[in-house]
Amino acid sequence: MKPTLLIAVAALAAPALAQDPLDLPAAVQRALTGHPSLTAAAARIAAAEARRDQARSGYLPRLQYQESYQRGNNPVYVFGALLTQRQFNES
Repeated sequence: MKPTLLIAVAALAAPALAQDPLDLPAAVQRALTGHPSLTAAAARIAAAEARRDQARSGYLPRLQYQESYQRGNNPVYVFGALLTQRQFNES
């Protein structure tokens, strides 16, 4: 049983030996990129920049456009549409 256990432990340890060595700057960079506090701070910065852009947009000019179209054969609706266009004379 012990030779089987020894072979199993050696087989599981083999992939650990195949990893690339990690130097100190790479370890620090890996730790900083995955740190939850830093990712939360980056999200807060992005949200603050979005709020800043939203606040600045109030000073920019706005353009609004609205159009409507209506078609019908009912004389009541046609007469009402002509009244709103003010094309009737008082004759």
